[in-house]
Amino acid sequence: MSKIGVFAGTFNPIHEGHISFLRQVKKQLELNKVFLMVCKNATHKATNLAPYNHRTNMCRLAVREFSNVEVSNLEFEVAKSGFNLNTLEQIQKQNEGSKLFLLVGPDSFLKIGSWCKFKSILEKATIVSGYSDEKQQIEMKKLAFSLRFRPILLKTILKPIHSTKIRIKIAQGLSVSSSLNFKVQSYVSKHKLYCKQGALAAECENACRNFVSNSRFMHCVAVSKMAAKLAEKHGENVHEATIAGLLHDIVKEQKPAFLLELLQMKTSFKLSEFEKSAPAVWHAPAGAIYCEKVLGIESRQILSAIASHTAGKANMTNFEKIIYIADNVSLDRKAFSARIGRKLAFKNLDRALLFQVKNHLQASFKKNLVLLDDSMKCYNQLVLAKTS
Repeated sequence: MSKIGVFAGTFNPIHEGHISFLRQVKKQLELNKVFLMVCKNATHKATNLAPYNHRTNMCRLAVREFSNVEVSNLEFEVAKSGFNLNTLEQIQKQNEGSKLFLLVGPDSFLKIGSWCKFKSILEKATIVSGYSDEKQQIEMKKLAFSLRFRPILLKTILKPIHSTKIRIKIAQGLSVSSSLNFKVQSYVSKHKLYCKQGALAAECENACRNFVSNSRFMHCVAVSKMAAKLAEKHGENVHEATIAGLLHDIVKEQKPAFLLELLQMKTSFKLSEFEKSAPAVWHAPAGAIYCEKVLGIESRQILSAIASHTAGKANMTNFEKIIYIADNVSLDRKAFSARIGRKLAFKNLDRALLFQVKNHLQASFKKNLVLLDDSMKCYNQLVLAKTS
């Protein structure tokens, strides 16, 4: 019986992580043929999606070295959006008598329960995925057991490459040579993909939308808009203020254990004794590390503003003050203090910052929370400057 693999995705763009996974699975399962299906669209990844023909061309360039791997346009002809049951049924008809294997990366595997008609898909094809460590394997096995299906889980070397980070780096004009096949990289450059005006903001907005709740996302959008207005008023970089506002709370809803893992990625960062007892503020420095290491944001100005937007610090730049203040006076904030803060923000950044820091310290005092060193230093410096 012939063994047919189906590897579907938006491939926006196809990268070395995809190719490495395909190579390992094809070899381990001894697949006779693999169809590389470029999804027409994917609603949750629609931002900055390169045209279908470009993504198809990049896939063909990337798999030229492979024998028995075909880039198929069947997905475009059959499906309205992402890979679905209709596409799989067509492949089954065209390859009657063959056994189908649906190749998915571990991230997609862990979202199988959200697939449209996933139970019907599981009936028509065996799910194949890879894992890089025992912890990931256990998580995948638990999901398979709960959904009552038997996947093939292969020990693979998974390259930590993500299309979102690639697009963000391209939008910043940074090199992606370590992530893309040379021919694919040349194609991206030739056709100026992922670098149009507004591409970086669009990618950051989408990254935020896919990582936080809808209410948190709406807050981030509101902060971004306020930060842009304040930046324009006070002569700072409006574009970077927009980005910092969108990303400032990107890890706000994550568990402390996850935040600690992020903080440990930067060996130079150490939590003070007071900060260790205040996990509510960890999301700020952890968010900066996430934006740098995971998303690929390079601007030190954006990263430092995200890192200090909750506790503040001494010697804050005007840009850092703007992000801190915007988080407290965005239009989704309805409290009376927010309205006062908004008026101050457009008149004088130092007065607005002092007002917000003082409010935070008073709130901490009333709730018997620790007063953070950075907040105290920020407050003291502002008071001294005001009285001098």
